[in-house]
This record gives sequence, C-alpha cells and structure tokens, in this order.
Amino acid sequence: LKMDKKKIKEYFSKDNTVYAWWDPHNSDKKEVYLRQERIVCKIVKNRKIKRIIDISSGKGRYALLLSQDKEYTCLDISKQMLNHIKKLKINVRLINADVEKIPLKEKFDLILCSEALVHYPHPGKAVREMKRILNKEGIIIITTDNKYCIGKIIRILDNFINTLFKKNICGLENNIYKPYSDKEYREIFRKQKLKIKEMIPLSIFTTPIKISKNGHYLLPPRISSKFLFIDYILEKIPLINK
Repeated sequence: LKMDKKKIKEYFSKDNTVYAWWDPHNSDKKEVYLRQERIVCKIVKNRKIKRIIDISSGKGRYALLLSQDKEYTCLDISKQMLNHIKKLKINVRLINADVEKIPLKEKFDLILCSEALVHYPHPGKAVREMKRILNKEGIIIITTDNKYCIGKIIRILDNFINTLFKKNICGLENNIYKPYSDKEYREIFRKQKLKIKEMIPLSIFTTPIKISKNGHYLLPPRISSKFLFIDYILEKIPLINK
C-alpha cells in the first residue's frame, strides 16, 4: 500500500484519528522521544533563539519544553491537537493550517518539525514553506524515522506483503506514512538550497517492533529498553553516523 496523497490531509485534520494514537510519552518508543527532546533542548539552549514555530505541533510536547521566554507558535492541520494545547494554558499562539500553505509572512529563528515529514504528501513543498519563513541565520530541526532502525525494515517488509496480497495484513497504516533514505532527505533539502549541518542517528537497533494492532511485539519495549547501550555504541560508528 502506498501513501494516499489525496486522503492523508483529510485523515490528519479529522478528530480522533491521529489524536487517538499519537502520545509519545506513553508510547513504546518513549525512550527514543525523550532522547530527541534532550538533544533539541540543548541546541535551543546554545543558540540565541527568540521566535519558534512548531510545525505539526501535535499535543504540544515541545511547546511545554521550549515556550518559556520565547515567542512560540504552534501550527497544526488538526484543530483537535490545537485545542489540546490550548488546555495546557501555556503562552503560545495557535494556528490551524496546512504546512504546504503556511499563512504567515513573518520570520522565525527556529522551525521545528517533529515526527511529521514522513506523513506529508509533498515534503518538498513543506520544506519550501519552512525556508520561506526562516530567518537568514535561523535553523530548521526535523526529527524523523531512522533509516537504519530495524523497525523501519519491518515496515518495508509489511509494505511489500501488503502490496503483494493487496491488503493491510499487519495493520501498520502504511498509507499515511512514507519513509525516506538519508540520500532522499538530503535531496529534499538540496533542492531548496538548504545546508544540512548535522544528522544525528538515534535508535538504530533497539526500537520496539510491533507486528500487529493487537499489541504483539517481535521485540517488546521491556526488552529493547534494556539494550539502549547497543544504540549508544552503534551511533558512534562513522559508517552509520554519517
């Protein structure tokens, strides 16, 4: 099954679709997301950043961490996600919009897009819009699926099986998701004349692997979390960390 580019925006803008399952701090990949947050917070702390836009902001996990003493904007295609952030009672601006048509002219010091690029039907258009609202000395931080993670390999196999049998056997919802290789990510940014300063691989080996909607795991979270040291070692290998 391939990404359904016509229906994907409708899916993400509807209530109780992605809102029902996107909860990184209570997910099987919690440790990975917490590591992401520590890295992003360190980058922000070490730079002079006043204005931040959080694109596809979800339920506001980064807004909670970074909005203090900042001009912080949350943009999401889901009104339900933005209503969730509103209830957090933090000082942020909320904008309901499509990343491919950002209704803003002002510039930002930091554009943050976490775990969303793989869901965009036209990632090139999204990155072009990000560049348009980026300050000359600003930075874009994107977190996305790791090419080398065995969880992604399972998704690729699942996608092949679904295509072969023309139905979604494992239930991994591949039609809302399209992973890219390192080379493809670099090409997306190269076309927009954006320089990649650093790529940081996380969770190369130990991501929990769910193989069905019923919660059956090939590698359960309770086991994978005990072997994070393997990831720390693999991340230091130049061949992988490139």
